[in-house]
Amino acid sequence: MVEILSSSFDEKFAEIEQAIRSCDYIAIDTEFTGLRLNEQVKSSLFDDGAERYRKLRKTVSQITMCQIGISTFTRDRKQNSLYTAKTFNIPIYPRSFGPIDEKFVCQASSFQFLTRYKFDFNKFVYEGVSFLNEVQEREVREHIANLDEFAIQKICSRVADWLVSKEEEKTFTLKQTETEGMPMYVLSMELRGRFPSIWTTIDNDGKLISIERIGLEERQRFEEAEKALQWKQEEQLKLEESGLLQNTSLSELYTDIERSSDVIPCMFRRYLQAMEDYCNRINIIRARVNNILAKWFSPYGNVDLKLYGKNQALAATNSFKCSKDILKAFKQHNSIFVTKYMSVSIFTHFKLKFIVKKDDEIE
Repeated sequence: MVEILSSSFDEKFAEIEQAIRSCDYIAIDTEFTGLRLNEQVKSSLFDDGAERYRKLRKTVSQITMCQIGISTFTRDRKQNSLYTAKTFNIPIYPRSFGPIDEKFVCQASSFQFLTRYKFDFNKFVYEGVSFLNEVQEREVREHIANLDEFAIQKICSRVADWLVSKEEEKTFTLKQTETEGMPMYVLSMELRGRFPSIWTTIDNDGKLISIERIGLEERQRFEEAEKALQWKQEEQLKLEESGLLQNTSLSELYTDIERSSDVIPCMFRRYLQAMEDYCNRINIIRARVNNILAKWFSPYGNVDLKLYGKNQALAATNSFKCSKDILKAFKQHNSIFVTKYMSVSIFTHFKLKFIVKKDDEIE
């Protein structure tokens, strides 16, 4: 397993791309800063595919993906039953850039879950790989294209005057308030490209650009040192992987499978045959229902409810056994009458007519 950080992404991107392009199939795992924004987007057994997708889409539009795991599997052409797996673990963080300053929601339960599995929040913020969606990319491209050339020339003139001056100061500093609203990174790279005898450094807060006079040989050493630092960070990560990444679910799965030397690999077509019955079906996750009916039915299996008026409801169960047990258990019940309603897909629905005791609460 290889961990990819912002400092090593450029170096490792070609390897990731090649692994994806050459593999037979790919698995993706993600972590989010939250899972459910409110009661209106919680899942239900009554959801069809379109409704389930709508709820998920609304949720992920207001939270952020904080980590993505990519595993590629490539079949051994000599031994069809063997596959070579490559796994990349990538913390990602939506950094502000130009007009982009993304807002997202954090959910306490999701953070507790991530903490339990040793998720490194410092690494997420400081070394997460930055990203843009398609809309944001267009905004950034338009912003860069519309940068005021006059403003750039104005700043470059200041730097040029400083370079030819007889002042002894080796470093010239540009404050964010003096950059005409241009992104610091873009301006830093622009200055490096226009002046081969300088080196630029952005401070940790992203508010200052320090410009230093250097010779051509010294600049080459700076560039080589910058690349060497990336390599050093990457090598250090490889040494830490065995201890750091064992706490993630993917690595634990890998370790368990690796220890099971008696496992006989199956050909990929066997997996396809086994999953054929589930083709084009969507996993509908059960939502929680907090009322007296749920308390009555939940001991028998997963049940979701829809109320219709004061004395009727539909119950959706996820198995025939569950529905059968409920019918049997409530056959002689003195407060509720249960009858079979209809069967749809993998769900069995019931029409419920009930009379609630005075001391019971429906909601």
